[in-house]
Order: sequence, then C-alpha cells, then structure tokens
Amino acid sequence: MANTYAQADDLIEKHKSNIVLILLDYRMPGLPPNEAFEKYLALSEPLNIKLALMSGQMHSDDSAHYIQRGAKGFFPKANSAKSLILGIELILDGETYIPTLNKDNDLNITLNERERKILRFLADGLTNKEIGSRIFVEEITVKGYISRLCVKFNAKNRTQLLSEAFKQHYI
Repeated sequence: MANTYAQADDLIEKHKSNIVLILLDYRMPGLPPNEAFEKYLALSEPLNIKLALMSGQMHSDDSAHYIQRGAKGFFPKANSAKSLILGIELILDGETYIPTLNKDNDLNITLNERERKILRFLADGLTNKEIGSRIFVEEITVKGYISRLCVKFNAKNRTQLLSEAFKQHYI
C-alpha cells in the first residue's frame, strides 16, 4: 500500500512482475485525478496489470467515464470489505466492477456487468435457457445468478426481483 504516488511508483517498479491489479485512490494528493489515472493506465497496460479506482467522492457519471477509458472497476470507499473482495475477484476474472447507485447517488445494491445483463434479459421476458445462450453459460449458472440477485434485492422470486429492480431504478 502506498500513501503517495512516489511510493506507488517505487512499489510498482520493485514488484511489477507480481502485480495483477492496481487499486488507485482517485483523490490521492500529489497529482490531479485525470493525470494520475492516465499515468497509471499507461504504466499498467504494457505490464498486463488491471487498473481500478477507489474514491469516496466519485459519482456514477465519473466512474463510467473512467471505465470507458480503460479502468476495470470502481470501488467507493464506503463499500464493505465483502464488496471489495467480490469486486476484485470479478476484475481478476476479466469482468468490470461498477457498483450501482440509487437515484440519490447513494450506494445501494452492487451489481456486476453480468448481473445487469441478466436483469435486462429477465425484464425482456427471456427464459433461463435463452439467457444462458446469450451470455454463453449453462442454464444452471443463470439460475445461480438469479438466486444471488434475489438475495441482493430481498426478493422471493423473479417477479419480485424484477419489481424491486424497477422500483430502485436498476433496469
């Protein structure tokens, strides 16, 4: 862990062959956020290191902007340790991690990219088998995702899941 960009540079140089993810504090003192992001993105890409951002003050528009520019995830500092671990695992598995914000831009339920797709497919009326064929997974895997979504939304079935997801502006 580094408290300054100089420390981060030293750690990266010393351990670059063992680093798989840089979790960059978006507002760490020393460089403007855009400049820091561009610097570490340029540094990480040739080394095949994934770059994600962490901030206590970034809104969904900002995080989406950085995701489009190459960040693999965004972690609000208010996230739980469990969410942090889940997000890192998703990034290391090749997915992008973006927590979902509710209409007041407060953190609410965290969904990964695949969960968002599955919610959209459910809203479109697709069956588990149809969803599986669209995202290239087995039907049983889709059922697992839907079960986890039901837990996240405190829903007893897919109808309640969709109702809650619509109410909370996730789809």
